[in-house]
Amino acid sequence: MGAGTSARAATTADFAISQLMNQAVASTEIIDVLAACGLDRPDIAVLSDEFLAEVQQAILVRVADLAV
Repeated sequence: MGAGTSARAATTADFAISQLMNQAVASTEIIDVLAACGLDRPDIAVLSDEFLAEVQQAILVRVADLAV
């Protein structure tokens, strides 16, 4: 087998894998990935108002930095 044939085979294999992945992730419905894995949903109620305010402030600062 020559170098061209080997490269063509690799390209064909990459294409086939890409097609399989595209088909594997295609969905027509919303899937709860955590439930599908048998995991409980995280409880976001434990996030304090103080923590959420800090996050919001950090985001505002970052957006302001990007605008400059």
